[in-house]
Amino acid sequence: MLVLGDQEVKEDAVNVRKYGEQESESISFIGFQNTIVQQIKERSI
Repeated sequence: MLVLGDQEVKEDAVNVRKYGEQESESISFIGFQNTIVQQIKERSI
């Protein structure tokens, strides 16, 4: 699940919770983007 609210916009971040997990983490948008691109290249998602 990806959350983009007012707080995330102010911090230039996103809040991410992976499927099946209880915990969520806040990461920079650029970090999230890089992670997704890498996972697509590796076909791990």
